[in-house]
Amino acid sequence: MVRDCINLGTIKTDSISLYYYGAAISGIVCYSDEIRNCRNQGDIIVQECSWINLGGISSTSSNIFDCLNSGNVSIQSSFPQIYTKIGGISGEATIASRCKNTGKISCETTNQEQRTPEQIDIGGILGSGATMSECLNI
Repeated sequence: MVRDCINLGTIKTDSISLYYYGAAISGIVCYSDEIRNCRNQGDIIVQECSWINLGGISSTSSNIFDCLNSGNVSIQSSFPQIYTKIGGISGEATIASRCKNTGKISCETTNQEQRTPEQIDIGGILGSGATMSECLNI
């Protein structure tokens, strides 16, 4: 379990050359079965990626409770295809409860040539998830 953690710093990648492999980036922890009472205030900026789970608190987790993200979470990529799950709290989670996001969530792709189908799941709280309760995205 991860609990009572705070990130105040900016996380920035200049290049993730993972065209066929995945990456996970977040403000607190990439994966945990349970996360409680954590806060991210730092911006998370990912450049040049193709396959990633990204979130202010976690990239992929099971259960997330009472967490706050106020940092901006963004992807900027020129790859011809992107597969990503991006959320203010988590890119992907089973349960998110009593969580709040006030940061801007964005995904920008700049390559307009030879585009192939993409899967981009974006949410203020979760990019992809099963259950959310008492959450707020502002």
